[in-house]
Amino acid sequence: MKSLFLALTLTSAVAFAATTETKDFDAKTIREVDVENTTGSIKITGTDDARATVIAEKIKFDDKCRLEILQKGDKLSVDVDRKGFGGNSKCEVNLTLTVPRNVEVNVENGSGNFELSGTHGEVDYSLGSGNVNIDAQVIKLEGKSGSGSSTVTGLTGEAEVKTGSGNTNLTYSSVPPKGELSIKSGSGNTTVLMPAEAKIKASLVSGSGSILNEIGDHSDSRFKVSLRTGSGSISIKKAQ
Repeated sequence: MKSLFLALTLTSAVAFAATTETKDFDAKTIREVDVENTTGSIKITGTDDARATVIAEKIKFDDKCRLEILQKGDKLSVDVDRKGFGGNSKCEVNLTLTVPRNVEVNVENGSGNFELSGTHGEVDYSLGSGNVNIDAQVIKLEGKSGSGSSTVTGLTGEAEVKTGSGNTNLTYSSVPPKGELSIKSGSGNTTVLMPAEAKIKASLVSGSGSILNEIGDHSDSRFKVSLRTGSGSISIKKAQ
């Protein structure tokens, strides 16, 4: 009886053990990275390596789940989804990518954290829930998150961020001469750091919370900053 129990335990452990799939590509041919996931973390790192790599760790992955990793032209695509409708299958995959530095990054995730570092280009993300942490040279940013904190460092261009709930922290390396930064949040604190010499035209509204603007408001500036939150503080501070 003990041997049967042990055998069943081992079989169950093997059945639910995570499996890993790895693919690599010629880095110099990639200019865009698209990642779509249902549940699980996404980590993307820009490097100078000759090969771009995708590592998919399948945490929960039954026969109804599908993973596709491929390159079409200059676009590297990673797609996790569930085949068919109904049922109780849950596809959970942790994705780790190393990619060239000069790429456009597009990410969609139902639930899970998103981390990006070392790239130079446009970034577009959409998360149902999960934290966002970006430390890169971001020339344009579009972000949507249902819940979770968002921290972006290295902005140099226009940005639009929408968050249902969670704190938003953005840091500009340099402010462009024209364009717009727009942040809308249902609840959560919003903090923007900018160089002390930045000139902006600011519109700041909080339904419930304090407002601080250390940069000031320059009516003749062509770079507009619009920050809106239903509940939470709003701060524009000088970067140290």
